[in-house]
Amino acid sequence: MGLNRHGLHDGMESTGVETRMRRSAARRGIGMRRSAARREIQDETKRSQT
Repeated sequence: MGLNRHGLHDGMESTGVETRMRRSAARRGIGMRRSAARREIQDETKRSQT
């Protein structure tokens, strides 16, 4: 698989695997961010209680 001018794999681009991977990675990143925010909120409530 050769690289095209944009630095993307031709095969991946044509099959749309890259966009699918990018979407799932983005979804995973959003999920991680949400859980991290939830953890921060829990820490804040614990601090305010003590």
